[in-house]
Amino acid sequence: MNKNLYDSIFNKVSLQEQLFFTKHVAIMLKSGILLREAVEIVSGHTKSAHFKIVLKKIGDDLENGKPLSKSLQKFPHIFKPIFFHIIEIGEESGTLEQSMEYMSLQLEKEYSLRKSIFNAMMYPLVILGSAVGMGGYISVFILPKLTDFFRNVSGKLPLSTRILLFVTDIFTNHQVTLLFAITFIVLVGGYLSSISIIREKFQLLVLNIPQIGTLICNLEVILFCRNMGIMMKSGISINSALEAQYNATAHPVYKKYVKQMYESVMKGKPLGEELSKKEYKHIPFIMTKMISVGESTGKIEEVLIYLADYFEKEVDDQVKNLSAIIEPVILLSIGIMVGFLGIAIISPIYELTGAIQ
Repeated sequence: MNKNLYDSIFNKVSLQEQLFFTKHVAIMLKSGILLREAVEIVSGHTKSAHFKIVLKKIGDDLENGKPLSKSLQKFPHIFKPIFFHIIEIGEESGTLEQSMEYMSLQLEKEYSLRKSIFNAMMYPLVILGSAVGMGGYISVFILPKLTDFFRNVSGKLPLSTRILLFVTDIFTNHQVTLLFAITFIVLVGGYLSSISIIREKFQLLVLNIPQIGTLICNLEVILFCRNMGIMMKSGISINSALEAQYNATAHPVYKKYVKQMYESVMKGKPLGEELSKKEYKHIPFIMTKMISVGESTGKIEEVLIYLADYFEKEVDDQVKNLSAIIEPVILLSIGIMVGFLGIAIISPIYELTGAIQ
């Protein structure tokens, strides 16, 4: 397995750990503590074993005279390209503590956004998990006992009961086949998702789903505007900022968008004019207009940071609304499932009782 892929899967470092590192190094640098010593202190207090190793290697690089930005580039599975650029600017200008403090503020905003999304979706996920767990318990321990009884009942069983018998039979007598089928679907899905054109088409389809598509669009816009605003405010040119943002963007549709923006800006075309094209279907109209205004007034970096804050509030409202929509849908689905089980179990018993009478 590719080392970077392995690190991305098994050696991920949480955003909270990155925030802890950035914030505390910034505070210690402001207090006059040397960078090498600050990294060593943070390394001693971090909870992640892998991050401890990474910080140890960074500390060794600093001791050997290597710049922090160059050392961070060794660990792209932890630190985003924007991190390297901001730190590099701080090192060149002699304002490393300000750069670290600025990055900690942005990481804190990103962490708060993720936390608000997680909190809003917690209740629906708990309900769904409980329903799946209860359904699994009924399927494994209760239904097999009832199906033996139903199979011995003479006469034709109701359709709902026959469906229930069929599903139970799959779970109890064909577990190997079921496991093979699930594994096959996962492997085929993983292979198809690795093909860029298929992944892009699928993500385009998801972006057209009401509510969900808008939410994904706004999340990508937040990342783009915040990263670009931070880099440009730190003195990085728009060309270099777009190049770094291209490397930081994971969504295939928006990665393609950033590439097109970069190629256009390299030819001397204003970013706002480029975004006004019809190709950028999933870029909000307000973003296009405000970037054009920012370019004309020479305050594009401030506009980008404002847009990031604006869409962050939009996402917060959207997540709350989505949670309010999902909750009744899940409850309705659970009700339908319980009703189906009730009908499937009670119907044959009722018919048998009537026949006996």
